[in-house]
Amino acid sequence: MLCEADQPVGIVSERALVRALGQVLSHREMPTLRARDAMPSPVFSLRQRASLVDVNRRLEEICQTDALLEIGNRRAMTAALDQEHDRAERYRRPYAVVLFDVDHFKRFNDRYGHQAGDTVLREIARSIDGTRRSTDSLHRYGGEEILLVLPESAAQDALVVAERAVGNVAQLGLRHEDSEHGVVTLSAGVACAQRDGKPGGGWTLVVESADAALYRAKSEGRNRVAS
Repeated sequence: MLCEADQPVGIVSERALVRALGQVLSHREMPTLRARDAMPSPVFSLRQRASLVDVNRRLEEICQTDALLEIGNRRAMTAALDQEHDRAERYRRPYAVVLFDVDHFKRFNDRYGHQAGDTVLREIARSIDGTRRSTDSLHRYGGEEILLVLPESAAQDALVVAERAVGNVAQLGLRHEDSEHGVVTLSAGVACAQRDGKPGGGWTLVVESADAALYRAKSEGRNRVAS
């Protein structure tokens, strides 16, 4: 309800509110609208303010979620790694990352089609997501690669989680006739940000270490974890 001098002068519907929000968000100079910045506080009722907060929260979630896999995207991954690496540098606390990759995924797409490939990626993401702790975060690194960030975890802890995730995906029994294993499998590389008591370097070096370990897992026969 719009008010002037404490007297009601009109009604703002929620539909109009959302439409107006969309128009504001279309301007590059205001990529994110916060509820308190939308209009002077006397203009909106408490219910309408709550609606704005909810819309803004949903927009934030959309901006940090991969649309296909419904896990964190690269933007969310970067934020998580920035936070964890800063904590490691400041408090000398460990964190680990696991980089997963679907084995022979191009072969799978070539045989079964990209739509089937998308379905498999979603099932894999759900399966990995089911193995993580509530404090861990899962992100799409790119293509068929998925990155798991594990705060307060040493390499051995991450290895246990990674091996469980790899085993669970194999047990899904998703047929892959062009794989030596006959089913869709994962390879995984594990790296820890803290070695010999010192985090050292930036988080990009940690991810690069996980990528190198992933390459070793691939070269050793796939469907396995390396560190």
